[in-house]
Amino acid sequence: MKKVILSSIIALVTATCSFASAEAKEVKAAAGEVEKKGVLATEWCIKKGYFKDCRLDSTVDSPLALFVHSEGVTYKLDTAGVALHELDEGIGRNNVTVIGTLEKDNVIKVRAYKAPPPEGKSFFKGCL
Repeated sequence: MKKVILSSIIALVTATCSFASAEAKEVKAAAGEVEKKGVLATEWCIKKGYFKDCRLDSTVDSPLALFVHSEGVTYKLDTAGVALHELDEGIGRNNVTVIGTLEKDNVIKVRAYKAPPPEGKSFFKGCL
């Protein structure tokens, strides 16, 4: 009985802590800022149509960009306000949210970004 109660308490504390940390990571757009959601890749990959299969070595030669499907527009990203290693998680992924100020020529000066959670593990059961 003690084990059941103890495991229930541990599960409750873990769930509460994970919810609180998710709330703390939530980034809101301030007044005058835009929040765009799309595919984060390099300009070169977006021009070639390589969204998910964007080679990481292309980040050396080409700046990052965000392609918004609903608008059909590519936004160039000014990443001076964010460390590039923070953006690594979102490169080549869809539903990445970029928060920043929109400047002329479709350039977003990035203040923050949110990457979607990683894809869940899949299990294949059947004949090959």
